[in-house]
Amino acid sequence: MDPYLDTYANWYPSDYQVGAYPRSNGARQYTETERMEIYRTLTTAQRNVVNDYKRRQISSAMLNISYMRDAEWVFVQRNVDPDFVRGKPAKYHCICHRPLKYQFVLQARSDATIVKKLGIKHFSDHLGIPLKVVNEIQAGVHKIDLAFDELLWLKRQRYSFPTSLWRRYVYAHFINNQLAVPYKMNHHLWLRLLDFKQADMPIFTLDHATVLNEIAQIDQLADAAAQPLAAPHQETFEHYLADVQAYSKLPLFKFANFWNASSQPFLTKWALAHDAQPGDFYFRQLLQVLQTPSRWKYSWATFPFKAGTKLVQPDVSQYMAQLAQRYPLDENFFNELPLFFRRGLRQALREQKAAAKPAPTTVAPPRQAAPAPQQYASHAAALQLYNQWRSIAPAAQADAFAQFQLLVQDDLAPQVAGQLNSVFFDKLFNLLLTLNPLNAAQTKQPLQQLLQRSAVAETNLAAQLLAATTAYQRTADFTTSFSAVPAPFYAELAQRFDYLTILE
Repeated sequence: MDPYLDTYANWYPSDYQVGAYPRSNGARQYTETERMEIYRTLTTAQRNVVNDYKRRQISSAMLNISYMRDAEWVFVQRNVDPDFVRGKPAKYHCICHRPLKYQFVLQARSDATIVKKLGIKHFSDHLGIPLKVVNEIQAGVHKIDLAFDELLWLKRQRYSFPTSLWRRYVYAHFINNQLAVPYKMNHHLWLRLLDFKQADMPIFTLDHATVLNEIAQIDQLADAAAQPLAAPHQETFEHYLADVQAYSKLPLFKFANFWNASSQPFLTKWALAHDAQPGDFYFRQLLQVLQTPSRWKYSWATFPFKAGTKLVQPDVSQYMAQLAQRYPLDENFFNELPLFFRRGLRQALREQKAAAKPAPTTVAPPRQAAPAPQQYASHAAALQLYNQWRSIAPAAQADAFAQFQLLVQDDLAPQVAGQLNSVFFDKLFNLLLTLNPLNAAQTKQPLQQLLQRSAVAETNLAAQLLAATTAYQRTADFTTSFSAVPAPFYAELAQRFDYLTILE
């Protein structure tokens, strides 16, 4: 036995074998009465999962009919009345008021508010769909009902969801995520099993065989790997097993959904301008955000590759933030990321550790208490406009930045040369809020103008302030980031950055 399989067998000796399960569909065609008898024994969750998958199959079958692909009406769902008895009051009706056991809901392509509810035999009467097409639809629906008879048969034979197979399948998924070239697993099968597990519903015999085949494929790849796989820890795997239901339905494993096509020109242009690989820079910035979970909201708002590029979808970014808080960049965290993101973040982490230097020994000036909030209404206005600027398309950012410059330079009275009062520091602080890696040059120019207009004599102060703000955005540590900034500027900005945490 391979070492990683031996490890699994030691963890779960009682159910290493996945258990007996029918190899083929033993169901015969049920009568409507038999079908309804078994259907009534299902739990609400089991009925929902059966009905949902039937709806998907019927929708797919209709789309495969050329006439329906171009028809005015699209299928939405099929309602079933298990208690239907001909001649007695019915739960569902056609638009012509005929009682129905099976009611089809269709929606107008041109207007989603227009809905028709009718029996399949009435498609021709009320929608003008040719009778030949109606018969084709009816035959397809009948075939789907027969296929789902297998689930009813399995339920009657007292089969439930194969839990031992599921855990072995998750372990195969866990091992596959460690391979240098992972096996391309059937993601739709994975999601279908997850739905059936949540309802404790037996799975199709074909799905059972397909899962065993995928497990065997991954076992072969793991056995043939050039580098032996590291022995996993049971606790790590069980974290993974428990979290599967939370992340499996996210688009986390769909590479195209992360790197949106519209972002590629932006990334290429940025890389040429900064002599960098866009992917590497992305992961360095993402790592910095994930390392400040207590300040996630502020860090994510200033993440340079979020606004305007659609790189990371909101549900995925939220999942990664929650994952980083549960498992602070440990083995559990990396094991729950797809290979591409795991590699990128681990490389960024190695580079970060290699570049780390001892903290400076300079003693920072004493911090002063944060001023009263009402003194800093302009900060709130600046932050509000800043967030608006981050959310608009890149093409409109130039105009938005021009508005921002008006706010931080022209909304207050002209500055008297050499008079470094609260008005001056308000302007300075608001201007530093605009800084991010994509507009450093734009921020530097008005910053130098502000210092020159106020006759500030400190050499290289603009560069010091920009470097300090960049470090602060990365670490959220004001004391260390601004330690090299002269005392008057340090003390005044400390008060304002303290207040920024209140605004957040």
